[in-house]
Amino acid sequence: MADQAEKIEISGLLRLRRWYDWDQHALQWSILQFLKAQEERGGDLAATSKNANLFFQLGLGLAEKGDPTLVATINGFPVGWICWGEPETPFEARWKTCHTFGSYTIPQFRHEGVAMQLRDVAWAMAEQLGYERVIGPVHVSNRRGLKLFKAGYGAKATSVQFEFFLKGGKK
Repeated sequence: MADQAEKIEISGLLRLRRWYDWDQHALQWSILQFLKAQEERGGDLAATSKNANLFFQLGLGLAEKGDPTLVATINGFPVGWICWGEPETPFEARWKTCHTFGSYTIPQFRHEGVAMQLRDVAWAMAEQLGYERVIGPVHVSNRRGLKLFKAGYGAKATSVQFEFFLKGGKK
């Protein structure tokens, strides 16, 4: 882990901006790594190039409409991202809801404040955009994530998703 002086230097170089179409090549690898990690934790999305491309397209669409979908860069190099927003849906909801689809920081920049800054800015943007609530999954195996959202943001668990495999399904 970097010492305090290095953290300050990294913090000073960190820039957050929205996703652009020209980010696809640079973000594709990290989105695939994110999908692999969530798949290992029991997530439903397969870690495939197709899903990474679809995830990027989702994020790009959210960013283009001004939602809190951001990329963190240091000297122009992407080191992390967050994908939050409200996708189009034909349903009427009780609240204006910002959905959290995921975030990722490349391993070399973890524990340096990148993810925290992405979350803090996304949270502030959601408030500025008039969202009334933020919802998203945190897998039960992600104890650090559960603790962070409860202690850091006052979030609470609102449901439990169950899983049961039918005949021929994976166990």
